[in-house]
Amino acid sequence: MLRMIIADDEKVIRETIKSFINWKSLGVEVVGTCRDGMEAYNAILDEYPDIVLTDIKMPGFNGLELIERIKQIDSRIEFIILSGYEEFSFAKQAMKSGVRHYLLKPCNEKQIVAAVEDIKKNWYMNQAFNDWKAQSAEIQRTYQSFTPQTDIIDRLEQLFEDLNNADEKERRKIFSDMKHLLGSVTDQDYLVLLISGLLVKYADRSNVSYSPMQIMDYVTGLKEIRTADGILESFFEKLPLIFQPPLSGCRCVAGFITRTITYIEDHLADPGLSLKRLSEDYLFMNVDYVSKQFVRQTGYRFSDFLNRRRVEKAKQLLTGQADIQIPDVAEQIGFGNNPQYFYLIFKKYTGMTPSAYINSWKENP
Repeated sequence: MLRMIIADDEKVIRETIKSFINWKSLGVEVVGTCRDGMEAYNAILDEYPDIVLTDIKMPGFNGLELIERIKQIDSRIEFIILSGYEEFSFAKQAMKSGVRHYLLKPCNEKQIVAAVEDIKKNWYMNQAFNDWKAQSAEIQRTYQSFTPQTDIIDRLEQLFEDLNNADEKERRKIFSDMKHLLGSVTDQDYLVLLISGLLVKYADRSNVSYSPMQIMDYVTGLKEIRTADGILESFFEKLPLIFQPPLSGCRCVAGFITRTITYIEDHLADPGLSLKRLSEDYLFMNVDYVSKQFVRQTGYRFSDFLNRRRVEKAKQLLTGQADIQIPDVAEQIGFGNNPQYFYLIFKKYTGMTPSAYINSWKENP
């Protein structure tokens, strides 16, 4: 459970927040309540909480001073500010200290819970990312220690390099050569080490559609396969999906942009698909940075690219099944909750309504 301290000079407020919210159900343990800044400071040093919910104006030193002092000691602690002061200067100073949640009194339980849930989500994301980094580093160390540069290693690494810009014919040849090389490895543990080390080493290449954590999940699962043939079968089934060929009409160069586009293709039916959610929950990256890089490297804004892909998919569905209904198409491309918007988007990108498009295709198949 995450640990939290509540600091407020008004006893009724701190006790109400502690007692009226079911913290245990949220995976949070309140490890202390404090009546002033100095008491909160000492409690933080004693308890090292993950979250501190603090008032601005308190005796001793105020909430902003508390944050500045603690951030110098442990920058990972997250703060939620409660304040009755609406002056922008307080919020501005809080943001400079890395505080993302500034709640004005009187605030309700829902607002506090939402702030804590957001911090929890980011905390677990950071934990997962740190776990991945540690596992990745360990695999790399083992790979480098136990795989001296033999002919087979040199050749496999060169084949992985060649995948980066290979066309479809070249890809088939590369996969065939990899099968021949890895098929000669008889030791099952060594085979898993080779595959894991190679995938982790090349995880940041531009043609890799899997996130580093997805790759880590996959290589972890390889250890559960009992035979060398099973390992090879799994690997060569997964390899073309991990190393995607260059996307036509897109000048992508960064691996996370390729992964973004692959995610879009796989989740066109999701009405809640957004750049913010994709960036934070899948890429674990800043949404503004992803947005700017997406435009720079694809030539499209995210929303424009998503709508174009959805319309292209809709055209395939409308012409691929004779009896398909337009509302069903709308649902399959993420517009099930707003079919009228689907009509508008479709007409914007094709110049005609879905019905007109079907009739046009029937007349000129």
